Amino acid sequence: MARILVLGYGNPLRADDGLGWQVAVQLFRANASPDVHVIPCHQLTPDLAETASFAELVLFIDCSRKGIPGELRCEEIFSQSGPTSFTHDLSPAVLLALAAELFGVCPKAYLFSICGEKFETGEDRIEEFVSAASGSGRVMVC
Repeated sequence: MARILVLGYGNPLRADDGLGWQVAVQLFRANASPDVHVIPCHQLTPDLAETASFAELVLFIDCSRKGIPGELRCEEIFSQSGPTSFTHDLSPAVLLALAAELFGVCPKAYLFSICGEKFETGEDRIEEFVSAASGSGRVMVC
């Protein structure tokens, strides 16, 4: 199994909400390393806990409403138990808790949040955000 798991998630049909998913798609296409497993997904689901349990490091990529549009934030994520019953989507912390509870492993994890601006139905603006983030000094690295 890959040592690093990248989970990029969001709805690509809702403008900026799809940025995490779109970043993961681009990473998936560019990745040649057997040590990195990239999964673009619409949301975090319980079945991803098993996949996460095999990784040494999990990188979550999502879009956020907090901050300056185009800003990239990074924060370490720790296991956090959620409600005993859940629907079909989870937070990164609850996904880690499931990995720990069900598979006995909680990998180190970070969440990279890209601050979005438009969340209504529409096309993503990944190219605009990549150029804004790379040239603005608003990129935060862990």
